[in-house]
Amino acid sequence: MTRVLIAPDSFGGWISATEFCVRTTQILGTRKALDLVSLPLADGGEGTTDSLLAHFDSPVVSTLLTDVGGAPRRVRGIALDDGIFFESAQAI
Repeated sequence: MTRVLIAPDSFGGWISATEFCVRTTQILGTRKALDLVSLPLADGGEGTTDSLLAHFDSPVVSTLLTDVGGAPRRVRGIALDDGIFFESAQAI
């Protein structure tokens, strides 16, 4: 059996790394000779929240930030024991 690692970053707002893994697994999953391993990745910007949620069971929260222009912006984050993680790309 051949092991295939599917480990993409997001595709610039077109498709998330997690969704790419799901779709690729659906397509390649019909081949019985393949052992598929999905590992959605991110570089800390866009798509990082989705990649972390694919690996950890953490609650998703919404929080209000001030963007770089000084305007309020509601962003999605992940609740941690000692704070909230959010992508800095959401606040730009």
